[in-house]
Amino acid sequence: MSSDEEIVGRVVFGESRGEPIEGQRAVAYTIVNRANHPGFPNSVRDVANQRTNPGCHQYETLDIPSHNSAWNDHKRRNTQEYRNAMEAARDALSGRKPDPTHGATSFNQSPGPNKTRIGNHYFYRN
Repeated sequence: MSSDEEIVGRVVFGESRGEPIEGQRAVAYTIVNRANHPGFPNSVRDVANQRTNPGCHQYETLDIPSHNSAWNDHKRRNTQEYRNAMEAARDALSGRKPDPTHGATSFNQSPGPNKTRIGNHYFYRN
């Protein structure tokens, strides 16, 4: 497993755990899409670790101690939720499955114009 797979899988696990694989893949693709967009850092690791406020990650689940505990526990036990997050990460990083977001760089849980719903999130380009 590469370190890129690990960081993308960890974000997917925190942001979309329990969603269908397409929703998890969509979250993974937003990280890859950001890394390929000139307005964001140019690596998935830097995108995942980007901070929006002093001390806060862009992907807020990375700042929640219970997320770290859950991630480590699911990883150690190799649960289906862990495997799904890692599959979504590998799919997005390799491009072996199509991008369901069609190039989205962001997502949230609020509907709006020019947003596409996939799973529990709405995806859009910044």
